[in-house]
Amino acid sequence: ASRKYLFGAASVYGVTNDSVVRGAFVVRGQDALPAFDVAPDYESYEFTKLDPTKKEDKEFVDDMWSWDKPIEVNGKTYEWADGKVFK
Repeated sequence: ASRKYLFGAASVYGVTNDSVVRGAFVVRGQDALPAFDVAPDYESYEFTKLDPTKKEDKEFVDDMWSWDKPIEVNGKTYEWADGKVFK
């Protein structure tokens, strides 16, 4: 139901029973919630609006879309395991 409103990629990092889901999306409009609240588990995710003029936000999107860089969460490194492009 959201295909007309967003484009992006989400990935799973880590291993079974020790993983993290991260992604970056471009959403049409200023309110992202209507594009995501159709998913039954959307409340279990945290959404942060990024600023395209900030270098660190641009790097985050590049990293999420390239799938070749591990992430660090609470001091622990997670390797990329799987991903999906949403279009």
